[in-house]
Amino acid sequence: MRLTVVAPAPAHAGENGWWLDTKFLVGMEHYVRAWPGPVTAVLAEAQAKPPFATFVRSDDLPFAVSTFTPGLKLAVERIPADGLVLCGGDEAEFVHLSAACAERGQPVILVLEYTLETRLRIAWLDQDRGVLRKLRTTQWSMAFERRRKAAIRRAAGLQCNAYPTFDTYGHLNPQTMMYLDNRITEDLLVRPEEQAARAARLAAGGPLTLVYSGRLERLKGAQDLVPVAAGLAARGVDFVLHVFGPGSLSDEIRSEAVRHGLSERVILRGTVDFAKDLVPFVRSSADLFLSCHRQSDPSCTYLETLGCGVPVIGYANRMWARLQGQSNGGWTVPMGETGRVADLIAELDRDRPALVSASAAARAFAARHLFGAEFAQRIAHMRQIAGC
Repeated sequence: MRLTVVAPAPAHAGENGWWLDTKFLVGMEHYVRAWPGPVTAVLAEAQAKPPFATFVRSDDLPFAVSTFTPGLKLAVERIPADGLVLCGGDEAEFVHLSAACAERGQPVILVLEYTLETRLRIAWLDQDRGVLRKLRTTQWSMAFERRRKAAIRRAAGLQCNAYPTFDTYGHLNPQTMMYLDNRITEDLLVRPEEQAARAARLAAGGPLTLVYSGRLERLKGAQDLVPVAAGLAARGVDFVLHVFGPGSLSDEIRSEAVRHGLSERVILRGTVDFAKDLVPFVRSSADLFLSCHRQSDPSCTYLETLGCGVPVIGYANRMWARLQGQSNGGWTVPMGETGRVADLIAELDRDRPALVSASAAARAFAARHLFGAEFAQRIAHMRQIAGC
């Protein structure tokens, strides 16, 4: 039986091949290995080579590729009429497909990552939008939400990435499953000797090593990193904060660190390779991950950080609040209260056994939710619905 994956990932036609988003390509390769039949990807046509893309010759691609024009409703005729369709449920171009495919007897599984609450929070945190534009976005989002709920009810199945979408939409479809998306495989999971070295380093009483990784944008709360760092310095905490990732706030963070006399304590590391650079650094050097994320989207950074044996201190958005409660792998602080974050880190600096205990809990939880286990659950759910 064929599997067709419909996604907003970009695809740019090159000479005798395709430029494809690298992370999406890796995911598709997993589908090809696990699915008992041919696999097709229906992707957004890109006019130029996408960032973070890999070129693959058509003869070497293990799946077929077709494209659609982004921003336009995807015609059901562009979807192969045989087999199962796995389709993004957050995109307006796709949600009609659960009914359209059902009418021709073809099952569709929708995949959800964002709740309406998260969509609206993203819109209203965007400082580049005026109030009228935000109000129009809110109105559109409310109308789209009604369409999306109808599509969820009509779909053959629903896969929810993490707690917020599962809690919000899981009751709408009897064939719903939840998974925790992440990139931590067995070989990337923190090793016992690294945990022991971290515990010894903490016991020795040296500076705390804090880490942030992600896009340096206001939507991600990156503007709160230096205020937290300044609060720590004011409380006499000896620390270094390593900041990984690109974004429009890079220069602002750097200049604010200089203004507060923190240029040697707040270090911008730029973009690095996840598996080769970021994971080894976090596993071997970090004591605590600082998350100022205000949205409730299913950021895989949380679970990936826990998999490195590093506890997280973060704002109590719906995602991290639930994950923290399930894992005991960190702490929550009320949204936007940078002073409370600094207070708690200062307490943990004085109570380092608490950091060691949270590190062990973090690893234990992540070990139960490695990529392979989460992906296998998704495939089993898909095969059960497809009957293959």
